[in-house]
Amino acid sequence: MLNNYFKVAVRNILRHKVYSFINIVGLAVGMACCIINFLVVQDTLSHDRFHENADNIYRIIQEVKQTNFLEKWAVTAGPLGPSLVKDFPDIINAARIVWPVQILLANTDKRFKEKVVFTDSSLFKMFTFPFIDGDPSTALDDPNSIVLSEKTAKNYFGNENPIGKIITVFCDDPAQNTIMEYKKHTFQVSGVMKNITPNSTVKADIFMPLESTRDLLGRDPDSWQNTWLQTFIQLPKDKAYQDIVQKISAYLNNKPVISKDIKLNLQPLKKVQLY
Repeated sequence: MLNNYFKVAVRNILRHKVYSFINIVGLAVGMACCIINFLVVQDTLSHDRFHENADNIYRIIQEVKQTNFLEKWAVTAGPLGPSLVKDFPDIINAARIVWPVQILLANTDKRFKEKVVFTDSSLFKMFTFPFIDGDPSTALDDPNSIVLSEKTAKNYFGNENPIGKIITVFCDDPAQNTIMEYKKHTFQVSGVMKNITPNSTVKADIFMPLESTRDLLGRDPDSWQNTWLQTFIQLPKDKAYQDIVQKISAYLNNKPVISKDIKLNLQPLKKVQLY
């Protein structure tokens, strides 16, 4: 019986070639779109799930009410994170992040332009980035330390143990008027981490202490006067983040910021990719 059904189907296809072609192509395109949508949703929902504290990490956003809409910024002033940790016991930790800045790095005869992320040492206490060498809890405590991914460490040091080795950083001198003036800074490798997977909101091959942005970028992480970095906070497991939002919403009203109309809100780490 199945053989007869197959023969009838083939005859119909051959008898109505154009109609059959349109139906088959339509079916193929529809299935392909479903598969692509499934993969996109799967990738989006998998973001940041591997972090042990993913359920308790939130990104701070600033909200400014305009005439006809609510404007949201994912950047904050430098001192906000540490200030919140100091003033609110429910906030366990905070980490500030300056997204990739291209900087020239060198080791003897090897020199590359790299994208560097500047952050606090608390980043590796909040987020789960497995280390191959070094202690993640103290890796960025020293202002002259640098953490490399496994592949970046191999680019500079091959199969040698990179811990304790020196990386020279070249950057434009903020005090000069020409980009041809470079300043040299030396950093010591304090940690090597496994390569970060693409489904992580925070990802980089090189991490350097936020404090080093004073010399390297001419930026002051202690200034309330500009918003130039992202801030993530960690809450206790049993704490509803909406309760914290109510407490910190008007926090900037008493800070020396440019505008007093800014309200603070939180975005769960697992939903950052959806915004």
